[in-house]
Amino acid sequence: MGSVHEWGRSLMGCRLRSTGVSGFVAIARLDGTPVDVDAVERAVSVITHRGPDGRRSLVDGSVALAHLQHRTTPWPTGFPLQDGRVLVTGAARIDNRAALRDRLGPFDDPVSDAALVLAAYRQWGRACPVHLVGAYAVAIVDRAADRVFLARDHAGLRPAFLARTADRVAVASDIEPLLALEWVTTAVDDGVVVEGLVGAASSAARTIYADVDRLPAGTSATVTTDGIERRRHWRPEAIDPLDLPSDRAYEVGFRELFDRAVADRCRGPAVGSLLSGGLDSSAVTCAAAGHRSQIPTYSLGFDATPVSDEREYARAVVDHVGARSTVVDGDAPGPFADAEAMLSAVGRPIRGNTTYLHWRLYRAAAADVDVVLGGFGGDAVVSHGLGRLTDLARRGHWLGLARELRARAHHRGESPWRRLYTDAVRPLVPRSARRLARRLRDGDPIERLSPVIDRDRARAVAWPDRLRQAQVTPSPLATHRERQVAGLARPNWQFDLEAANALGAAAGVEPRFPFFDRRLMAFCIGMPADQSLRDGVSRSILRRAVELPERVRDRHHKSSLAPAYRRALVDEREQIRQLYDTTPDALWRYLDRDACLGALDRAAEGPFPALTARVYRPGMLAAWSHHRPDAPKH
Repeated sequence: MGSVHEWGRSLMGCRLRSTGVSGFVAIARLDGTPVDVDAVERAVSVITHRGPDGRRSLVDGSVALAHLQHRTTPWPTGFPLQDGRVLVTGAARIDNRAALRDRLGPFDDPVSDAALVLAAYRQWGRACPVHLVGAYAVAIVDRAADRVFLARDHAGLRPAFLARTADRVAVASDIEPLLALEWVTTAVDDGVVVEGLVGAASSAARTIYADVDRLPAGTSATVTTDGIERRRHWRPEAIDPLDLPSDRAYEVGFRELFDRAVADRCRGPAVGSLLSGGLDSSAVTCAAAGHRSQIPTYSLGFDATPVSDEREYARAVVDHVGARSTVVDGDAPGPFADAEAMLSAVGRPIRGNTTYLHWRLYRAAAADVDVVLGGFGGDAVVSHGLGRLTDLARRGHWLGLARELRARAHHRGESPWRRLYTDAVRPLVPRSARRLARRLRDGDPIERLSPVIDRDRARAVAWPDRLRQAQVTPSPLATHRERQVAGLARPNWQFDLEAANALGAAAGVEPRFPFFDRRLMAFCIGMPADQSLRDGVSRSILRRAVELPERVRDRHHKSSLAPAYRRALVDEREQIRQLYDTTPDALWRYLDRDACLGALDRAAEGPFPALTARVYRPGMLAAWSHHRPDAPKH
């Protein structure tokens, strides 16, 4: 048996407010030679912020495992754990605990997440992820089978990155511990850099570092001396369609699953909720109020840009459930004020142009709570149901289509003819025709998507071909269901969830997103399209099944954060200019310096299209180039 070391524990009942979500590191020598314990320590030392409630390591010859714990559930995590010749570490919150205990028990109380994961692996082997519901990324070393088994939850709620050679593999919750290993270089993948500048991704597995891969969401991997074998264990396209007897049955089914998803995520010492006033965050907050009395909420206020402000809707929810409210200033500072701290946490250029606002909310929430709920993902999971309009048009159900279009146009205050083209006709136009039309209208696709990219570099990494790979837009003949599944398959969801996890850890709070509950997702994917779009009302099932304030339930428009973001970004243009002036020359392999500087000047003159592509993403890449971990190896 290996030796377990434990240190750095906090006092009972004392919560440290400097850190958030748990992390882990696993290193295994596939050739059986002893692992370098000092290398493990170097790897762990760069993510100590993830372990306010203790740090445990397990070293057994050719294997070294570490877990940094932030305890946000009533039961222990239990990582790392060894049972004979099987060792496991990771970061996990297992939600179907009762079912697993009944099937795999008996267990000593309180049963840890690690014990459930290890028992599931003992029972089902590499098929165990199918039986695990929750948020997890785990590394299991099975010496009897001479393999290292890795698994990540269906949505990518817990990150997992890996680096490997012919005789060793390392896995971690963050990129930085892997870069701390002497055999992992900081060489950059030029193609991923270019993709990031246009907000696309041709592969979920690649990261900005050539030596570091991502374990994609819903995937497991088996690493042996023969190489690596990846398997998908989450296949939303294979979910059976639902055929319930009535609308009432769908409402009851959705309500029960949604309430369970929220309740499972309300487990923890102190829980709050992010509340924008939109449908998703309002539904989460209202459901959470049934499990947490006077739940604290955190909302953004935009006094300088009232068009972005939604406090009136957030107040309606607060009054409806008797919650406590904290309003965070959303106007200032902008995305680059805390860029160094955010980039240090995430480890790569941050794609989301409003991520800085979530960072601000996480920091505010960390003063009061350990866990914060959010409505992220609701749009995609529940679906607006617009694919139903295309379905009706394709099937020739013209009366039903006309009825839905008139109702939708009425709710949105728009012309039915505009809705006919936008929602029903345009999606039926073949992609090749749309690409040709864009090419004739906009010219070079590189110029259209990001006018500041260096064209020679983009072509050198075969960017036009990669762009086609990155586009997961379904066929014009795709059904509503196929469109929904394709939308959820976009790698950007994983990237955003990873950023939320890392920023929450750095701020001191664990973000949890009920809409990404696997059981709820399966229900929503299986629903008929008319449960998502009904009488012109999008996301109908959510409005019907969850008790919401009337003011929120009946709204059909959402305020845009774009004006506030634009104002903040323009105010920071001199800071971005200074980043450009001091940026290493290597950055200009990817960007046209004159175009970047010209975009800053034009942004100051008034409304300016493609601000994210022309200013935000290049500026964030420049900021990352200042803070990337490129120090010499030990």
